[in-house]
Amino acid sequence: MIKKFLDHYPYYAPAHKELGIIYFQQGKTCEGLTHIIQALSSNPNDAEAKKIFVRMCSRLGFFDQALNAFCDILATYSGNLGSLLTQGKLLFYIGRKKEALRIFIKVIAKELKII
Repeated sequence: MIKKFLDHYPYYAPAHKELGIIYFQQGKTCEGLTHIIQALSSNPNDAEAKKIFVRMCSRLGFFDQALNAFCDILATYSGNLGSLLTQGKLLFYIGRKKEALRIFIKVIAKELKII
């Protein structure tokens, strides 16, 4: 039904996001990524679509793209421990291990209420 809807309204971002999520849940990450990119093209401020984009890029091994998108998310959720952990993982995956270690230390310090 969503595909048929998009035939009539090809730029409707929420439908592309929903279809992207469905494909992602079915393991069709490339197809899902196509729809999430379309959703973000129509609505670049959709934080949920950005998070899904990061997950899809990570699953496909596009860690640089995931990190770039994640920087946008961090601007909004900078103090969130989960966000910091994700940033650290992405930095680690792309080989920026010293930066990742700094992030992980920051997470531990926040968890222990040192900073």
